[in-house]
This record gives sequence, structure tokens and C-alpha cells, in this order.
Amino acid sequence: RLVGDPLPPLERRRQEHPAAVEDRRIDFVQRLELVVAGVDDIRIRKQIGQTGQPGVGAARHRVGGEAGRAEIRPGAVGAAPRLPIGAYNVPGRTGLNLTPAALAALWRIPQLVAVKESSGNLVQIGTMAAELPPGKRLLSGDDNLALPSIAAGASGLVSVMANLLPRETRALVKAALAGNLDEAREWHATLLPVMEALFVESNPIPLKWALSELGLIQPGIRLPLTPLSERHHATVRRALRSANLQ
Repeated sequence: RLVGDPLPPLERRRQEHPAAVEDRRIDFVQRLELVVAGVDDIRIRKQIGQTGQPGVGAARHRVGGEAGRAEIRPGAVGAAPRLPIGAYNVPGRTGLNLTPAALAALWRIPQLVAVKESSGNLVQIGTMAAELPPGKRLLSGDDNLALPSIAAGASGLVSVMANLLPRETRALVKAALAGNLDEAREWHATLLPVMEALFVESNPIPLKWALSELGLIQPGIRLPLTPLSERHHATVRRALRSANLQ
């Protein structure tokens, strides 16, 4: 489903590759237009290098320190010398917000080419967009903020929902980037129930349950993730019906 519906690089889907079977993962990597890999994963970095695919190493776990002050351990940047690096700001999972001032300091690193912004703070997103150096990219990390983020200056989306609705997600992003606001708002309103349903529990739990419900993957989930609570099944099913998936 994913490989059969390729999207431009800045509309890439998030893939939780550690859950993939090893001999299928390399085939998946070879068929992608762009690979985003954590810099801590030595095997996937080697696989990307061997396939010759364009890629970005996402330095999610190496930003630390006090709020507003950026620190990157030298090993984080040097860990993927053949790949450009993308920062990932996700305060909900790291407990630390990458502020515009901290990001401005990080932009001095030549390998750093993009930031995936998942703070949920539109003021911060707008500030980052306004201060974006030439040649750098700001990507929305939240489906439900893709439209306003692109309106503020983001150039794409790293999407969860696109695993379920690749064509529809692409249509939303394409319309927003083209400045077709009426069309983009219509797509946003149509897809909003799905966006919200996919986060009734920690991602990717609802997503994997939805994919299983549609028969696209086998049932089950790996620890430390747990199955979607039964009280949320009806919510996700309603969202799937709203998108004509059931």
C-alpha cells in the first residue's frame, strides 16, 4: 500500500522500522524516494548507504539542556557523516522544547537541513518559519496542524495519517502548498476526525489498530506498546467511516 502510492519527499509517511521484519525492511528502503532514519540506528544507516538512497538522519534524542539553550553531543552529528540531518522537536515525548533561539543555534551545523516541528505551538512554528535560513526546511510533525503550519511557512508534513489515507493526505498538503486555501480547508475539515482519532492513545497504537481493522496488517502489537483500549474502538471506527474506509 505504501510503496504503491509514492509521495514527494516532503510528504513522507512515518515508518516505525524496528517493527519491520529484517529481510523485508531492506526491500522497503530500496523502494522509497527518501529515507529518514534515527542516527542511533547503525544498521539502518548502513542499509541506506548500501542502497544509495537519498536519506536524512533524524537527531531526535541528542538535543538537551536547559530550555532555550541547545546542546548537541558531537557523536550525534558525526554518527551519520554521509547523510544530512533533520532535528525533531517533540516536547510531548522528550520533555524538552526546542525553542526558535535554540534552533537558530543548531542551524549553524552544516549537516542540519530540516526540522520536524511537533510542539503544537503555532506562534513558535511561525517564528521558526520567519527565521528560517536559506536552504533549510521546516516540516509540520502534526497532521492536524499541517494546514496552518504550511500557511505560516512550513514546506511539508511528516504524516501519521498518510499510512491510512495517502492520497487524501497528499491532496491536503498539495493544496496548502499551492495556496489553494478553500480546497485545503475542505480537505482539513474532511480529514480532521481521522487526525484526532489516530491520537486517542499514544501513536502508533490507534494507527496500527485501524490498519488491522481494515485488513492491511496483521492484528497485534509489540511491547512496550499495548493494544488499543476497547473504549476507543468505536471512536476510531467512526473516523474510518467518515473517511469512507468502512
